[in-house]
Amino acid sequence: FREKVLKQVEFYFSNSSLSKDRFLLSKIKESEERWVDVGLIADFNVIKKLGVRKDLLSLAIRRSAVLELSEDGERVRRREPFAPPTDTDERTVYVENVPLDSTHETVRALFEPFGAVAYVGRRRRRRPSQTPSGICDSPTTATTVVVRPPTTTAVGVGRADGDEQGPK
Repeated sequence: FREKVLKQVEFYFSNSSLSKDRFLLSKIKESEERWVDVGLIADFNVIKKLGVRKDLLSLAIRRSAVLELSEDGERVRRREPFAPPTDTDERTVYVENVPLDSTHETVRALFEPFGAVAYVGRRRRRRPSQTPSGICDSPTTATTVVVRPPTTTAVGVGRADGDEQGPK
């Protein structure tokens, strides 16, 4: 359980998340030393749903290799300052018509065979009128997947017709 909490908090402070999370980034910038109150993180919806109190959150953060906790256990910050990624567009895949009942974890599992997934963002579209093209007649989710920088291994992407498409 503690690992799940730590993974979530580390995600909040990750490059991929902070490059999209203006609220948390503004809180980090408010402090010259980049500290954020642990109580603020404890109020985030996912942390609340996990039922984690502030004191337990501090205990989980103490085990982090990428975050540090202040001596009094009241504030948290990244060990390394945030540097916005410059190659996000090259590493982003936009996927449409993802079933509404899919989760971040199922989408991550779908893309992990092709490379380490750094971020999964979801935008729910509940009514056809909310879709830009207006052609979708069932509720779906648009999903953005950002992969970590590529390794030296080339990965092909399978298509529905069975042909493989990838680097030539």
